[in-house]
Amino acid sequence: AKGWDLAAVRTIAAAAAGTSADRKELVALIDRAITLRGRTARVP
Repeated sequence: AKGWDLAAVRTIAAAAAGTSADRKELVALIDRAITLRGRTARVP
């Protein structure tokens, strides 16, 4: 199975966040994961 690109997941999450604080927090957490793992981070 192919993994997910965190940048793609972030794009989807950001588009769906709207005004939800929880969803915006998810986007921030994804940003942190990208920073920690590098720009090419993938989730297996």
